[in-house]
Amino acid sequence: MTLGAALVLFQHAYDPTVPVHGAPWLWLTIIKILVVFTVLMVTIAYLTLAERKISAWIQDRHGPNRVGPKGLFQPLADGLKNIMKEETYPSAAYEPLFILAPVMAFIPALITNLKGDMTYLPFDIAGEFLCMAGMAVAYFAIFPIVFGYIFKSAPQGVAVMTDIENYLSFVLTMFLAFGMAFQVPVVVVVLVRMGVVTLDKLKHIRRYVIFGATIAGAIFMPPDAGSMMLFAGTLWLLYEAGLLAASWVKPSGPEAEKQA
Repeated sequence: MTLGAALVLFQHAYDPTVPVHGAPWLWLTIIKILVVFTVLMVTIAYLTLAERKISAWIQDRHGPNRVGPKGLFQPLADGLKNIMKEETYPSAAYEPLFILAPVMAFIPALITNLKGDMTYLPFDIAGEFLCMAGMAVAYFAIFPIVFGYIFKSAPQGVAVMTDIENYLSFVLTMFLAFGMAFQVPVVVVVLVRMGVVTLDKLKHIRRYVIFGATIAGAIFMPPDAGSMMLFAGTLWLLYEAGLLAASWVKPSGPEAEKQA
């Protein structure tokens, strides 16, 4: 799931010009998700209990029989044990991605409305491809520059030894940053499609976007002009690509009504 699809969610929830909108749709969707999730989880829990009881009968032992009548509440005890005793965040996991992944998986289900409107789907697919493209650019173009700078800046006779934990944290952070940065075209198109801003306004603020891209390059890249300009130029080209794609999109919402 991407930023573009999340923006479409807010359009459907709060923009009265779309076919399905407002709190009733949002609450009905949440209730449907909760009902399906509850039914699936309870079914799986009691199928697991049945499997344990059948295995115990085959092995001529009692099996789970202490929680509730004939052990029928054992799944509840197992769930409580999992919440209270098991680790929620594995120590070796990269926490930002560990938290973001289920959110990205949940939002598509939330924004599919009752009429089966799949307006978000093209933005979602484009966002996923752009996210992978951003990570590929980081791996094949940016990392060689960054690590080349690190090795070249080391004093002569000093071997650069990378710590695996810091290395993985840096690499995953860069993947996340570039994956999010490559969502710029999708965000631009969605903002124009929703009527939040007009294409002319986005063209007018181009200079500020270039300035912001330069600042981002100074923050994320090594302190050399080439790397900073490469990052800033990439963001600027992505913004221009978003403007080009937005010129083919028919806007809706308050801005479109003003123009009409």
